[in-house]
Amino acid sequence: MSQYGAVIQHQIERTSRNLIAANIVLLLLEFAYFGINGLVVSNSIRVAPTRPTPKLAVTGPVDTSHPKRITPKDVTSEGSLKQLNAHAVEYTDSSIVDLKFTVWNLSQRGSHSRPDKLQSYHLSAVNGKMLVVIPDDNNPGPKYRGVVRPLDDQDRNTVSTVLGSRGVQKIALLPYVVDCLPEAFDQSPGRFEVPTATIHLPNMLFLLLTAFPVWNIVRGILRLKDSSTHPVVRRLGAYGPVDEMCRHIDTDWVAGVVTVIPAKLTQYWLIVPTFFTCIVVPLDEIVWIYQRTYVTKGRSFAVVVRDRRGRYEEFTCGMFQVNKIISQVTKKRPWIVSGYTGKLAVQFSSNRAQFIADVDSRQQHYLSGPGHQPPPYTP
Repeated sequence: MSQYGAVIQHQIERTSRNLIAANIVLLLLEFAYFGINGLVVSNSIRVAPTRPTPKLAVTGPVDTSHPKRITPKDVTSEGSLKQLNAHAVEYTDSSIVDLKFTVWNLSQRGSHSRPDKLQSYHLSAVNGKMLVVIPDDNNPGPKYRGVVRPLDDQDRNTVSTVLGSRGVQKIALLPYVVDCLPEAFDQSPGRFEVPTATIHLPNMLFLLLTAFPVWNIVRGILRLKDSSTHPVVRRLGAYGPVDEMCRHIDTDWVAGVVTVIPAKLTQYWLIVPTFFTCIVVPLDEIVWIYQRTYVTKGRSFAVVVRDRRGRYEEFTCGMFQVNKIISQVTKKRPWIVSGYTGKLAVQFSSNRAQFIADVDSRQQHYLSGPGHQPPPYTP
């Protein structure tokens, strides 16, 4: 048998497994959400490429006064796109596909980028291959005014990874892109070079959100390996040696248990198993018990227990269960103060020693002889 006895050890193992299982489910849901929405890419930290990023053929501003009007039929080969390199074009394709994946490192592409407009990659079918288009609007129409430039490694890797995450394994990308962002028209040297170690924002969000369930899974495993780390052990430690408390609970449990969901009452203990933990309070330590009501869209009810050490325990249940639990506790210990008033709250918080002394006086009066009920408590 465990050093914490059968009853408490069962609660430790049950709640630890619940913690692990619930957070595994949460972790799987996060993976599914980010995967379905294409927010996670494998290369979360982008390092500058080993080979130079392709540069445009010219430097300086691009003349946009007379863009060449083209359609997918006009760029059926790499050669035709190469001839348009560094030129302004008006590209029309009513069948273009929006990947709904934000353009990599948009804020670093130039001072004109607008993070409030989340431009995303678009793909246009060209003679069995795909031409990447980066629009300057998150709700573009069929026409795109931009500059033809070489498709750099960062855009290629991002688009390929997003397509791979969506089950598209083999797709040929043309080595050019129609870039419609305002800074694309300024072809100064190094405009499209990438700073090193740029962290992709969706991946940072993914890491932050997954850290919580991962940590809870680790905590659950540690509690199974070392029961002393469980909160119920710390709760019991406030009332005395934990091993003695646990033995006393086991003995009392065998003598008889009254169950009022979710609480279990023995002759000396109030035990409330919850999904992730377990509330354990000796009845002789309780000095005040009352109902708490929460009003939001509806009503919810809870039992509040205050003990001699000022500790606060609360658990929710239905109104019928609240009244029955309070009734069972005060039946076993009639001297416990029940019910809530503002004066009781002030008395307990400002002069708890006197509150406890009054409860002890009620206990002595009750135990002084058969049929002696404790007098009504007035602070």
